[in-house]
Amino acid sequence: MDNRQDVLGNTSPEIVRWLYNLSESELDILIRLKSLILHRAKVIGHDELAKNFDLPTLRAIGIFFCSLSLQC
Repeated sequence: MDNRQDVLGNTSPEIVRWLYNLSESELDILIRLKSLILHRAKVIGHDELAKNFDLPTLRAIGIFFCSLSLQC
């Protein structure tokens, strides 16, 4: 991921605004999720699979995991 386009992809302005409003811990969750997805895709030999996890998908996964942690 060398530049902003690689990181954000074809991201809508609403998603960019949403990213700017995230707390540090929320950003940390997204970054860790993306790192985990990239690593697992590489391990199984399907690097292109990680590209399917865009920001909205990561957001949904992050919200899901946060809601699970609040239920415990």
